[in-house]
Amino acid sequence: MQLKLYFKRIWLAIFILVIIFAFPLSTSAQTSVDLAVHFVEGKPAKEQIAYDVNVYLSVVDSAGNPIKDLTVESFTVSEDSQQVEIESVDPVSDEPINLVLVLDISGTMSGPGIASAKEAASNFIAGLQEDDRVAVITFNDEIKTIIDYTTDHQAARDQIALVDAKRNAGTCLYDAAYQAVQMSASLPSGRRAVVLLTDGVDEKADRSICSKQTEDDVINLASADGTRVPIFALGLGSKINENSLGRQASTTGGRYLHSPESTQLGAMFNLLADLLRSQYILRYTSVAGPGAHTLAVSANHLNATDNDTRNFLLPAMPTRISLTSLEDGQAVSGIETIEVDVAGGGELVESVAFQVNGKTVGTDTTTPYEQDVDFSAFEEGDTEVTVIVYGTDD
Repeated sequence: MQLKLYFKRIWLAIFILVIIFAFPLSTSAQTSVDLAVHFVEGKPAKEQIAYDVNVYLSVVDSAGNPIKDLTVESFTVSEDSQQVEIESVDPVSDEPINLVLVLDISGTMSGPGIASAKEAASNFIAGLQEDDRVAVITFNDEIKTIIDYTTDHQAARDQIALVDAKRNAGTCLYDAAYQAVQMSASLPSGRRAVVLLTDGVDEKADRSICSKQTEDDVINLASADGTRVPIFALGLGSKINENSLGRQASTTGGRYLHSPESTQLGAMFNLLADLLRSQYILRYTSVAGPGAHTLAVSANHLNATDNDTRNFLLPAMPTRISLTSLEDGQAVSGIETIEVDVAGGGELVESVAFQVNGKTVGTDTTTPYEQDVDFSAFEEGDTEVTVIVYGTDD
């Protein structure tokens, strides 16, 4: 009797533990979020000596599906460890994106793999917005750009239809990724991404290393302050190096997706398309100086939070000229001093010329830049003052 009671207590204890531990774990999984800052772009503001900073990011749930209802209150941002005020958070679905699609056509892709990859990639391109630009690179032992950036999506699909896997060919994965990042980084601004599909690792048919570049070379180039190219790595099958693909994605601001079977490639590309369409653009004003900076972003959704950090580069300010002693519409008479402030740019100033109604009245070569003007020498009425700053190259 005591033995039966003892076993009943054990089973009751196990049952209670299952109840206690199962529900919190399930709740936690449902509310987890994953934030990825894809890249940060800063441009000199037009109306002030500051920068307009755009942060491109996405947030997904525990199943990898985009969370699409986030607002300014969902995020906090720090620049160089100092919290900044967020001005707006909006979807970027209407902003064109520039994509480099990199397709593995090595020997291991022969058969159903390449057929499914071509169909999925073609359908993915067909779903792009009208102004989205796409370039396509294929790779095995060789890397080829089969079509450069274009908005002619049908032309890109036609080129994909012509490719085929090459039996016994190697997989120069890192060289292909490196070339794609270079192509993407050549664009001066705007949304961009590299989409890299492979079913293998970087090796030749004899298992020796195929690429001249390394995984770190790709990551360093793509995540450099002035490059900012997120890599969306798509792995097919079971012979891939998931750690390598995941690292390339996470460290560059992209994401890693896995398709166990070639028949699931269509669904994977559909998820990728949804991710790209569901990105956010977060805007704030930076008063930091030009050069390298670090941005930290935190996202909160249903009490679950995640953080991501990205290095970025603020360009040099353009030269800005402002009259500090006169105001538009001000009445002037007799001798007035015209004072000028020249800021930003980092360019050397050779001289500053002062004109009144198109006539040069003086030049200054040292700071503070100023000129005394006798306005009694000009006719009464509207008078236009012009300041011209000359650099060392005139």
